[in-house]
Amino acid sequence: MPLDVPREKKEKISHILCNIRDAILTITGSMATLTPPVSLEDPNNQASVDYIQDEASQIDFDYPPEFFDHTEILWRDKGVQACYERSNEYQLIDCAK
Repeated sequence: MPLDVPREKKEKISHILCNIRDAILTITGSMATLTPPVSLEDPNNQASVDYIQDEASQIDFDYPPEFFDHTEILWRDKGVQACYERSNEYQLIDCAK
């Protein structure tokens, strides 16, 4: 983040990034646990799920550009959207969309 950004704005940005990460981790982590489970529309997007589950779950995660690329790929997947639509079946933060 640029150094000239006010502290309050940095905190807000940090909070938003954390919410994005938490939401995509929760959605992709819940796909297989739902009954019936939800599959990715495009199986090629599994690499993005793996990245999110393996890398974005790290405590010291620093939001590199590939995080946003993988998140965007997954958000466009109809399977991820279907899992989001079923968020009443698992605990997802309210600001997820």
